Amino acid sequence: MVKFLLVMPNFGEGRGYNLPLGIAYVSGALKAAGHEVHCLNLNHAGKEQETALARAVAEFDPDVVGTGTLSPYYHAAKWILDTARREKKGIKTLLGGGLLTASPDKVFEGLDVDIGVIGEGERTVVEMADALERDRDLEGVRGLIYRGPDGAALRTGPRDADRDLGGLAWPDFEGFDVDWLLDRQTTADSLYFHMLDDPRSLPMASSRSCPFGCTFCFHPTGRIYRERPLDDFFAELDHLVKRYRINMVEILDELFILKRDRLEEFCARIKPYGLRWWAQLHPTSIGDDMIALMADAGCATLGLGLESIHPTVLESMKKKTTQPKIEAAMKACFGKGMAVRGNFIFSDPAETLETANHTLEWWSRHRHYGISLIHLQVLPGSPLYVDAVKNGTITDDPSLDWHHGTNLTTMDDATYKRIMARVGLMDGTLLIPARILSFEPVAGEERQRFRVRWACPNCGAENDYREVAFDHPVNYQSLRLTCRSCGAWGDVENKARPVWRNATAEDLLAEGLSLRQEGRIGEALDALRKAVFVTIPPRVQDRPRASILAAGQLGQTLLQLGQVRPAVDFLGLALSHQAFDPASHIDFAHALLHEGSFSAAALHAGQARLLCEHTGEDGLGPDLDTLDRLVAEAAPPGAPPTFVV
Repeated sequence: MVKFLLVMPNFGEGRGYNLPLGIAYVSGALKAAGHEVHCLNLNHAGKEQETALARAVAEFDPDVVGTGTLSPYYHAAKWILDTARREKKGIKTLLGGGLLTASPDKVFEGLDVDIGVIGEGERTVVEMADALERDRDLEGVRGLIYRGPDGAALRTGPRDADRDLGGLAWPDFEGFDVDWLLDRQTTADSLYFHMLDDPRSLPMASSRSCPFGCTFCFHPTGRIYRERPLDDFFAELDHLVKRYRINMVEILDELFILKRDRLEEFCARIKPYGLRWWAQLHPTSIGDDMIALMADAGCATLGLGLESIHPTVLESMKKKTTQPKIEAAMKACFGKGMAVRGNFIFSDPAETLETANHTLEWWSRHRHYGISLIHLQVLPGSPLYVDAVKNGTITDDPSLDWHHGTNLTTMDDATYKRIMARVGLMDGTLLIPARILSFEPVAGEERQRFRVRWACPNCGAENDYREVAFDHPVNYQSLRLTCRSCGAWGDVENKARPVWRNATAEDLLAEGLSLRQEGRIGEALDALRKAVFVTIPPRVQDRPRASILAAGQLGQTLLQLGQVRPAVDFLGLALSHQAFDPASHIDFAHALLHEGSFSAAALHAGQARLLCEHTGEDGLGPDLDTLDRLVAEAAPPGAPPTFVV
């Protein structure tokens, strides 16, 4: 009997991670076929991952160790396989997942894998396991890349897309200890959990792949869209409700529904469960009656593939939609009791300063929708990635972290970087501030949580979130929460954010201000820069208070010297760490006026006034009046929008 150890990589130290279905399906398939499988979920091992993996190898003594990986977790997968090899000589390594499917040869060699599963893995791993147990060659198992007797990589024929999704074993959640996860889920761990104070959520699949061919997408389960029989879906749901007492379902389909009759049946069948659920749709699928049907059946969150508003970019992306269709979809969804999530992504090859401005201008007029602004992810295997490799824009190396954004446009790198920096700053600082009614710590919890009562900026309804955790690094300033009445966003400030004091930064800030007072400007600028960039721990998003203040002082000084571009950069840096401070928005808006970004200046002026209204701050009134006058003079009514230069 060949024994398998399947290891789920750590995605974030056990807090609010997204449970992947792929490896759970593979484990379920192997167990259903009678194979001996032990599972290890490193998300639950804390800082003892190496100890946990070494113990599993020693105690279970597996013949094969397997894991799966996507682009961000390449090195996590390598660590798992290398560690298992170190713990047991001669153990075979098995790898699956979207990244291997996207780039089999490169990933296979880069991770030094013995057996790789390309595409859907359930039937492939069972046939592979049978072959290993019978000591047969793997050449007859379709969908593999493996090492031959001489160590060279061999490929078998591709496996056809599995049409019988109802014939697959259900995911093995038991093996990966999802009870641990469910018992620790909190409202703020995922934007999909916002509708409940006590989320117990697991993912499910009702279909595979997507019929659309967007250029930035890679479909690890193939290009053929297939729907799972609803009888099988609801049989699994019955099991999950009974066994795990779930109250939410994350439907992880790339595209949830194509046919209206299937949606009607799905909604009719899921409504009696009283669950909250979320799914993802294409904008062209949306209609008012459809939204009402889904909301009535418990749909809490709807993800929409928006991506851009400019027709040239939409065509380049092969989105198969238009601005009017996107506008109609957002109008149909917004404020109907379910949260609507969507992104505008920048850096498509067709992106220009003009197209970016067009999308940003539309976004600025529809900020209440809460659409996020992000960089394009260049995913291995996607048409964009393939083209970028062909034209030499990027190197074909899946180990590199391309998902943070690459310049695929015809813009020069300097212009591109400034646009992307401005996009990120707008997304992070142009808030939809929620009026906080109370903010109180919850005692006796493993993680520090807070009870937060806040008023929805859209409908005014009072929301009472009983257990909110702000402990994720990106949430040091605020959390974007969902109104449980209308589904709109609200940015809730983290009132428990501690003041971070750093003696070095404080000394440098004081030195810089003193030197500036003495007229020694060059030395002052140098001291302030050093204060801004004091060393901080890796992966920490916040900065010391003195560093933030130094960035603002540095920006103001540079602006007075006529050095507009670096002034905008430093004032933007200061603002990014204190987005709820109206004075920082005012300072940044003045710099934007000097830059010529008049519409952006108007947005930040409006944000400053809104924040003053929320906080009751009245001392900035004259400054705001002056700023409004300058904005009006710079960009009179009818002037073209200008956001970035």
